[in-house]
Amino acid sequence: MASKATTMRVLYLYKAMLRESANFTGYNYRLYAQRRIKDAFREHKCETDVNRIKSLVQNAEDNLQLIKRQVEGQQLYTVQPCLRGPCSGDIKDRPFGCFLSESSQDSHAPTEMSPNRQSTHAQQFIPGQEASYTVSLL
Repeated sequence: MASKATTMRVLYLYKAMLRESANFTGYNYRLYAQRRIKDAFREHKCETDVNRIKSLVQNAEDNLQLIKRQVEGQQLYTVQPCLRGPCSGDIKDRPFGCFLSESSQDSHAPTEMSPNRQSTHAQQFIPGQEASYTVSLL
C-alpha cells in the first residue's frame, strides 16, 4: 500500500496532467492525451510495489513536463480566429487579422490590381481618410 504522501502526489499528477492536456489547441490531440492519461492511471491503479510506484510517479512527472512543452509549442504557432465573423469579400473590407485571401494561399503569382488599389508601396497617409487597402505583415 502506498503512503498518504505518495497517494496525494499521484492524485496531483493525475489532475495536473488532465488540466494541462486540456490546453491542447487541436481537438484530436486533446482527446488522445486525456484518454491516454486516464487509461494509464487506471491500468496502474492497484499497483502495490513501492519501487514500481516510484518509477511510475517519476515517469508521470516526465510526461507532465512533456505535455507542457508540447502545449506551449502548439500555442506558439496558432492563429487567433477572427472575432467579427467569417472573413469573406474584398480584402479591404476584412477586419484586422483576416488578411489571407484565397489567391494568396494558392500561389505567389502576381495578380491584377483593382482600380481602387493603386499601389501598396508608397501611398501618402492622410489622417482622417480611410485607406482603400489593408497591408499584412507576413
